[in-house]
Amino acid sequence: MSASSPVASFGQVHEMRMDGDVMKMHALKDGLEIPAGKTVELKPGGYHVMLMDLKTPLVKDTSIPVTLVFVDSKGVESKTELTVPVNSMAQMQMSHTSN
Repeated sequence: MSASSPVASFGQVHEMRMDGDVMKMHALKDGLEIPAGKTVELKPGGYHVMLMDLKTPLVKDTSIPVTLVFVDSKGVESKTELTVPVNSMAQMQMSHTSN
């Protein structure tokens, strides 16, 4: 459903896709559905967590804490705490939409 980290004001689950030479991404306002018994990978170029309004620049080759929030089919919320590496990303032309 969502993500958070002390290094950002808030986090969102996004989907990215290429439209010609332009990367377009948008927040999944209803979260990312993970079908029962299936795996959904979060990675650049697809579904990913976007940390918004960073409180400080992220430093390459360090790690940051991230909390993922899940809601099951019965509406029960759970959280998973992660420590994720900070990697550099190639600069790309992006179009960010709010749908």
